[in-house]
Amino acid sequence: MSKEEIAVATHSVAELEGMLRQFGFALPLRGHSRLFGGYSGSNYRVEADDGALAVLKVCHGYAE
Repeated sequence: MSKEEIAVATHSVAELEGMLRQFGFALPLRGHSRLFGGYSGSNYRVEADDGALAVLKVCHGYAE
């Protein structure tokens, strides 16, 4: 099974922009893509309309 097949969550553009807004990242987003490489969170390559690039790491909580 690939990591793509067991991804816990994906986030909408509105959700990504809401998180990025808190850090002063230039909006709107020109593009984004999901990055894989871990199970405890979601990672996205994000590109602002002005060409700025960043990786947004979203940590997921655990019930126990």
